[in-house]
Amino acid sequence: MVSSEFLCESSDKVCVIIQLYHKNQVAFDFCIAQAQKFCEDIGITLIALVPTQLYERYTNFLSCNVEHYSEDLGFNRNLAWFLGKIQFDYVILGFDDIFLKRWDAYVLRDLLHNAITNDFTYLRLTRRPPSIGDVTKIGGYSVKKVSCYEVYQASLVYSLIKTSELKNILESYEDPWSIEQHYAMSAHDKAYSTDLALIDWKNILVKSKLDYFECFMLPGSKNLLSDSTFDRVYDLKRHIYKLATKFLCLHFPNLYHYIKRWKH
Repeated sequence: MVSSEFLCESSDKVCVIIQLYHKNQVAFDFCIAQAQKFCEDIGITLIALVPTQLYERYTNFLSCNVEHYSEDLGFNRNLAWFLGKIQFDYVILGFDDIFLKRWDAYVLRDLLHNAITNDFTYLRLTRRPPSIGDVTKIGGYSVKKVSCYEVYQASLVYSLIKTSELKNILESYEDPWSIEQHYAMSAHDKAYSTDLALIDWKNILVKSKLDYFECFMLPGSKNLLSDSTFDRVYDLKRHIYKLATKFLCLHFPNLYHYIKRWKH
């Protein structure tokens, strides 16, 4: 069991960073409250990284730490620049269009404590995608080594990553999707994935358009869906594909990775 002191100690070691792209402002406003609750429950710092022109608005609007970037160099370079300025040993990456539905704060605190204590390079907290590597135990919980036979080895959404390693990765790739597709996280000895679905989330945008089928069941989404700022995507085929993918991940992880490798 992790001690209650970890809630305070962890704030000096790990933070969540969410970078806002200016065109996604409405989605960010919808999602950020859940991210704040998540960080409060876990006992870690949340940093919103926003464009300079929106800095004053969000310092008045948000209770978390707000930082800004003046020149938009693209997602990866903005974030790499900012990581060079912070003192946290680890980062968990959120995204401006990710709505957190559910999380297990108690187990997450335990796993974060053990991952940091054991000097992990990477720990996937969402089981999306599931790992198929060898099982090991940390603090009574099973984690799996990231395998070279997996796709999306460096899945970034709400994964714990050493700050120094993430900065190096960001500087080597053009965008987050390239990292997830191509970076071989399995090359690291201490790269793992939880075998539990500790965080459930929805990606509510598709190329800066609202994904209706991802949004309409979320609490408070009525106002979001009625906002004229965003075009909407009504792609039932895509939604069914995502549900099928989630089913494969949950019940047949080896088959999921085999199919994805074959498609690529």
